Amino acid sequence: MPGIRDWIGEPLYFVSSYLDQFSADQYREKTLNFFTKNITSTEESKQWIPSFNSTPLDNIKCNSLVRFRCMVQDMFGPELYYDVFDTENTATGERKLLTGRYQDVTSENENLNILHNSPVTKMSERHVFYCVPIPGETEWVKQGHQAMCMAPDVSCSSAPSQGFKRSLEDDVGEEMELQATDDSSKRSRSAPATEGSSVVTSQVQMNFPLPGETGPAALVKMYDDVGDKMKINDVIEVYGVISLDPSLVPVHTEDSEMLSAEEHKAHNPPPSLVPRIHAIYVNKIQTSNPLLPASIDNSSQELAAIKTEACEIRENLLGLLEHALHGDKLCAEYMLLHLLSSVYMRRDTIAVGKFSLNITGVNANEQLLVNSLVELIQQFVATSYYLPMSLDNLNKLKFTPVKDYDSDRLVSGVLQLPNRCHLILDETVMQPGQLDVAGVKNLEALGNLVRWQKVKYDFKYSNPEFETDVPVICLSEGKSLLNFDSTVPLQIENSLNLKSRLEAIKTYLSPALLDKIRIYLTLIPRLNYEISEEMTQMAQEDFVKTRQANKDAMTPEDFQSLLVVSRLLSLSCGLSNLSADVWAKAKVLEECRKSRLPK
Repeated sequence: MPGIRDWIGEPLYFVSSYLDQFSADQYREKTLNFFTKNITSTEESKQWIPSFNSTPLDNIKCNSLVRFRCMVQDMFGPELYYDVFDTENTATGERKLLTGRYQDVTSENENLNILHNSPVTKMSERHVFYCVPIPGETEWVKQGHQAMCMAPDVSCSSAPSQGFKRSLEDDVGEEMELQATDDSSKRSRSAPATEGSSVVTSQVQMNFPLPGETGPAALVKMYDDVGDKMKINDVIEVYGVISLDPSLVPVHTEDSEMLSAEEHKAHNPPPSLVPRIHAIYVNKIQTSNPLLPASIDNSSQELAAIKTEACEIRENLLGLLEHALHGDKLCAEYMLLHLLSSVYMRRDTIAVGKFSLNITGVNANEQLLVNSLVELIQQFVATSYYLPMSLDNLNKLKFTPVKDYDSDRLVSGVLQLPNRCHLILDETVMQPGQLDVAGVKNLEALGNLVRWQKVKYDFKYSNPEFETDVPVICLSEGKSLLNFDSTVPLQIENSLNLKSRLEAIKTYLSPALLDKIRIYLTLIPRLNYEISEEMTQMAQEDFVKTRQANKDAMTPEDFQSLLVVSRLLSLSCGLSNLSADVWAKAKVLEECRKSRLPK
């Protein structure tokens, strides 16, 4: 009976063994079932698999199983490989079936010859994705995942076999020549490797969306129909075989397929910088919060538990936000609702559920307030990004991803963010000056994100829109340059020193409470919510009566905003239905907020 260290340390042995035991058609299903069962049997079994996010590459064994928590940043073309290939030992005449599944390189006897024309030899396609660490993932999330890792460091120092070694894509190339096919759309996206290939020394563009971010990137190769289900910006956890062989860095020659030199370099980075991971099991992540399972449904025990504590956690969180906002309870209420907002459906062009927030009255000299709010948000949520809206940033940063046709690659931008990444805009750093053409485009892109929850990518000849779910909050002195769903002017309630308030927050915010808040902010937005017919009728009657008394007292837009506030207010209390009490409280909140706005 294989132990956990066996199938983690030598996964390709088990792939080959299943091919030996079963037919070429059966081994795929048997292999997949074996690994899926072992990987998903318990949370503990997952933690034994080395994390590619936090384990130094020198401590990862070549061709071992790793897991990678990442975002799909780009999609490359399909790649041809030998799923099963018939071989003959030229010295003994022995025939043997081998597989190129979950690997780039074969390491076998030098007398081994691939029988390209054998009826058993079969080529297939695998999808190739460029994946990066989850943009904006906060430090507590990274540390939480790292703390759970049980895998010992396993050095990659074991020498590779001294026998015959070549890239499987070389052999694909040979067969393509033998078949003299002109079907270039089916050609491998990787050029053949040759012995003595020089290592690519030019700087590799890691293509992280956010400036200053670090971490490992990988080319993730997916099999069968798994890749068909992936989209740009999907957040996934990949369990697969890591390939680090230096022979995967080929020299570009005139014979290197149909790729340009730029495209070839972009699609074949050195494996020492961008390893290949052959995905065996892929899970789309609903949350990267290490306190919770990666996948959660509405009947989960975690969700049921947090509902019972929701009111208590809400009051604690409200108090912390109030302290950080100079004692402004109204502002704290709206910030709490904003943190719980998410797009839960789309109706025509409207992203239903979004609740972007502009807190005004924050002076340029209130940097301590800004820093404390940013720090607090980053302590609470799993992903966030703080973007100072300086003239320099607006003019020089690349906000929207751009398709580079020379390298056939999507060059990332700041707004290529995963869903539920909280974007914090700081307009207090703005200085007088002129926006250039790039700055105007960046501001327009931000406006589209705030209003429509969409980002237009620049594909030169078209601008496809990518839907997002990125909660946006803006801190500004006056009204923001952008149109937000709700604007709340900050009012300092008393003169207690902000530093004293922040010290009080640190004292009050125990590790246990912090964990509860993190779970609360992750799970509460997932609650199902509905309005009964009775409450719908009551809300509509309220709207009509208010309009009859004063037509300007409530516009249709005001009514829509009230519905959003009442929904978030209900969810914040762990309620799945709107009640008369919550509706009344939502009206009071909106009236107080509007009373602060300039007439």
